Amino acid sequence: MVPRRDTQALRGKEIGVKVLLDECVRKEVLELLSGWDVSHVRDLGWASLSNGELIEAASADFDVLVTVDKKMQFQQSLKGMKLSVAVLDVPDVEVETYRRFLPMLAGALRDIPQGAFYVVRDPDAGQ
Repeated sequence: MVPRRDTQALRGKEIGVKVLLDECVRKEVLELLSGWDVSHVRDLGWASLSNGELIEAASADFDVLVTVDKKMQFQQSLKGMKLSVAVLDVPDVEVETYRRFLPMLAGALRDIPQGAFYVVRDPDAGQ
């Protein structure tokens, strides 16, 4: 997937995608995705849910769950669900790293098919 680097890439509310950030994603990412309809699991009181419970709960109200849990895609199934999961393959959880991933994440949030896991890779990997 090629990231779009135009200003539309960061305006998710216009396309109606509801995004949920997993507890392993820093809350500061809420501010980085300010143009999106985004919530954090801690704000919903869902931080103690297992991955399976979280996916089930999120599927009722959200389109995409964003996580850095690279094992989730091998442990959970999204078969028959509308919810998709974007897995950020980040080398660390620093805010600047998330900022670097933002164009790739925005592209994934727009284009990820329903019921799928999508790994968002480091845009600078191999450079």
